[in-house]
Amino acid sequence: MINFEKLPVDEVRERYFCIPHLFEQQKGGREEVLIGLESTPCFTVHRLVITDEFIKRSRSFYVGIVTNGEGFVKTRNEQQLLKQGDRFFVPYSQKEVTFTSADKLEIVLIFPPE
Repeated sequence: MINFEKLPVDEVRERYFCIPHLFEQQKGGREEVLIGLESTPCFTVHRLVITDEFIKRSRSFYVGIVTNGEGFVKTRNEQQLLKQGDRFFVPYSQKEVTFTSADKLEIVLIFPPE
């Protein structure tokens, strides 16, 4: 059932906003969990904040959306420029990807259910 109860903004934030928590810290950036398995078993959402070089290892495929900045994504075979608004897919077979940025690059990663 849908609840149309009026709530103050602060209460909406407290009840319904997800609080990011650190997943991994590296010299060149960090990975945070934005929406974890405690919120839904259907998917997870992480955010990468890259200030130099960040090596992302994964046991799953995922989709990335660049939300801020500019940088590069490197795999074994190629390197691709990333800028705000770009979207990309990393297949399951690509176990390790390196992200680099000279300034600050932010990417949201969406993972399937575990």
